[in-house]
Amino acid sequence: RKELSEKLTKDGLEAKIFLVSGLQTERYDFASFEEALEGEVLNLKRHHEGNLKDFHAVSQKTVKELFEICKFSSLADVPGVIQAMLANPTQIHLNVALIGETGSGNSSLINALRRAGAEEAGAAPTGIAETTRVATAYPFPSVPNMFLWDLPGVGLMEDDVKRLDLSRYSAFLLVASERYKHIHSCLAKMIASEGKQSFFVRNKIDVDVEAPGGSQPNVKEKLQEQIRKSCVEALKNDGVECPVFLVSSFMAEAYDLPLLREELQKRAAELKRKALRRAIPTVVSQLVRLKSKVLMKDVWGKTLQVGLSSVDGFKETEVKKLLAIIASFCIHLGLNETSVARTAQCTGKEIHWLHEQIQSRFACSMPPTEVLNLIVKPPSWGNWAWSYMPYWGRGGKVEATISVENVYNLLKQAVVELSEDAERLLLAAFSED
Repeated sequence: RKELSEKLTKDGLEAKIFLVSGLQTERYDFASFEEALEGEVLNLKRHHEGNLKDFHAVSQKTVKELFEICKFSSLADVPGVIQAMLANPTQIHLNVALIGETGSGNSSLINALRRAGAEEAGAAPTGIAETTRVATAYPFPSVPNMFLWDLPGVGLMEDDVKRLDLSRYSAFLLVASERYKHIHSCLAKMIASEGKQSFFVRNKIDVDVEAPGGSQPNVKEKLQEQIRKSCVEALKNDGVECPVFLVSSFMAEAYDLPLLREELQKRAAELKRKALRRAIPTVVSQLVRLKSKVLMKDVWGKTLQVGLSSVDGFKETEVKKLLAIIASFCIHLGLNETSVARTAQCTGKEIHWLHEQIQSRFACSMPPTEVLNLIVKPPSWGNWAWSYMPYWGRGGKVEATISVENVYNLLKQAVVELSEDAERLLLAAFSED
């Protein structure tokens, strides 16, 4: 790659480089090459990056179902699948990250929340030294498809926070083991700026309240309230409102740890729905893109059918055939009357509002004359002049002929415009009023 880049640069050329194998399309850069080529050829706008398989809020079972829709069915079936998940969020994945500075006790807290002993199989490794090197997921037993992610500790510098990628997590336990610090302020603001839920967890609370002089019940309660008040005020000063829990990872049923466990269980369904709704724009964008690729694979074949059948001369039936092909695109992309009505009924949106999202001329009943003007090849100057020759000419008449290139461009443009309409319609269907 480097060698090719240097040669191109030396020749004054700038180009993207892809290393591919035509015999092993699943390896190397073939997928990236296909995406880039598709963008250039089809002019399909990518509003959201990523691949459908990467969506952490969508279960693999649902991903498979959505792929099947793209291949064999209409996008009008997509709203039903998504609405079913929102109604019963069991299959939605919820990723909750535990994040804090090194030594905050994230791993021990995960074990306590899961009621898992440190020596049990599947428990998060703990120790005096830092034990978490890579982000690791642990299932939360009482909620299906909910995972607690043990993230490596964050350094003390603000730049350490800026380097974090929090996009794959839907909620956060912001863990601190001492006083509220600048690093916690940076993390809290970053999570809030992404519109995601956080819970502030003050860990190792037993060390503070069980210290000499703090063992008396009244004194312990006062110390807890002072610490809680201090945390709440610090968060408010940063413009962040989130619940505060005082816990001890080594006393799993004491302090606020049972309340934290209960709060996570109670909020799981709501957080799952929010996670899916946050992912819907990307899911919709990728589904429409996949569907348009499926349709484009047939465009050249359909173009040849129209071109070959008109070799012996122009036939009006070819225009009807083209209109039927475009109408089939509308059905596949969920833009025909029946599909729009189904989407409106499924999502509770006004049907006229969804119709307003459809802007392409190809979604309407195009007049045959308009289609004809788009696909007919203009006569050459020689043919036009020859038609006026005495005896051999045709009295000034030139037979209209269909251009295969024009037919291809027409169908390609129809797929592009209708795909954009389909994406706009589905996003409107799931927009929050």
